[in-house]
Amino acid sequence: MDQNIEPSKLTGELATLPAHSKISFTAKLVAFCRAASDIPYAAEVAKLIDAEPVYSSMVGMAALKPEALNWFDALLEARYKSLTAAVLRSGVTQVLEFASGVALRGLVMSRNPSLTYVETDLPEITEEKTVLSDEIRAIYGIPHPANLHYRSCNILSWDEIETALSHFDPSKPVAIIHEGLLPYLMPAEKEVVASHVARILREFGGVWISPDFVTMDEAVGAFWRDSSIAGMTESITRKTGRSFEVGCFKTQKDIDQLLDRHGLEGVTVSQIDGSFELSCLKQKPLSEVQLSELTKRLTLMEVRLAR
Repeated sequence: MDQNIEPSKLTGELATLPAHSKISFTAKLVAFCRAASDIPYAAEVAKLIDAEPVYSSMVGMAALKPEALNWFDALLEARYKSLTAAVLRSGVTQVLEFASGVALRGLVMSRNPSLTYVETDLPEITEEKTVLSDEIRAIYGIPHPANLHYRSCNILSWDEIETALSHFDPSKPVAIIHEGLLPYLMPAEKEVVASHVARILREFGGVWISPDFVTMDEAVGAFWRDSSIAGMTESITRKTGRSFEVGCFKTQKDIDQLLDRHGLEGVTVSQIDGSFELSCLKQKPLSEVQLSELTKRLTLMEVRLAR
């Protein structure tokens, strides 16, 4: 961690923040929205974890029209597919996913026997996902892949990260990924995340890939601030104790400075680049303006050690 940041100050700030377990319910909200896509196992996951009541409750509390969150379905499909594509494009064959929820990306990507995949999340989600994975594999007659590992791990705990890293070959690089995590973390927590990621990259080499480097002046921020879904964002804030608007990066400069403090540098690429179809649009279409904004604004950042 950068020497200009007082560890004692960070420790004090972290102790006052809401428990990360409060964020876990959002995994069901996301799972229901993914079911509108052709993402592997998304429909089965949403049904098996009974995700619809969570979604309906949030939408009902906000008195939203059914089509009000169509953009969110498209955003979730785009970030899942673009993140998976970026990992494959990197050529890295060891993947560490933090806060993986119930997307089961590891079950899909571990079909490649030359790839080692470690999915991590908080204990309750990890336990639920292990059972869920067993159920999905039973439906399709898939044996548990020897190259797929589920581990309980909080990205803010280095001891837990070390346990997850034990599955990897230290002579090979690692791709560190997550989606939908950083916007829920406060600045002090982001410092710890960047410090831990930099440490992993120094030990293994590789790349940190995520769509979470978004700012409030980008399209995703504008959508969340829209008055039509204000009730839903307020409900999420109350349940998690964490505000997307507060946790989100304010400007690109904030992102660049965070990375620089930890000896990192990033390259931004478009998520919606024409390499995949947004299948959810068949069921839940967007206006041309909404689709244009998402296409223009949704990005991934690929972060490596600074040269």
